[in-house]
Amino acid sequence: DLGFGTNHLLTLRTQPVESKYPKPEQRQIFYDSLLARLRALPGVTQAAMASTVPLGGSGSFLSEIEGRPVSTAPTRPRVSVVDAGPGYFETLGVQPLRGRVIRETDGAPGAEVIVINQRLASELFANEDPLGPWLTVVGVSPTIRQGEVQALEPPAVLYRPSRLNPPTGTAMLVRTSGDPAAMIGAVREAAKALDPDQPLFGV
Repeated sequence: DLGFGTNHLLTLRTQPVESKYPKPEQRQIFYDSLLARLRALPGVTQAAMASTVPLGGSGSFLSEIEGRPVSTAPTRPRVSVVDAGPGYFETLGVQPLRGRVIRETDGAPGAEVIVINQRLASELFANEDPLGPWLTVVGVSPTIRQGEVQALEPPAVLYRPSRLNPPTGTAMLVRTSGDPAAMIGAVREAAKALDPDQPLFGV
């Protein structure tokens, strides 16, 4: 079980040219504008951005929970991190198990929230309510496989709003009503109309 629906799903990557989009807020404006164009395409039902796609791996860090001693043991859990925009879980066809998913305003000052997957909730909050700690947990998602499919166990994953720190490169996920391959040309034209110097790759 991959944890998400693969049917009618197109993924691709884009990396804004650093000389044109040197600041995080400029990158975010570009991503927002591109997503608006993609969502407006006939045949597109959902679209979202994320630092990486399911099964595409991710960066990770050692976990730390507010109010608990910081462990220095080698077994201290590592947490995979995906920077995801609003609509990410909806585009994957995933409903939260608890709480909610990422909203448009998440990641703005005062809205530093995260969503964690069920695996992470089980590891760190086995007998507690996971909603609410520092970097406020607002939702628990199903365990979507983020690493290679051959792994025996899927990783614990934390989803941060991409608006907290817009990445220099990102993946776009597009859910379509028909054959996603038939949408590739329209998606490329939408990106070209926004910025002809901005390539799409990894389709």
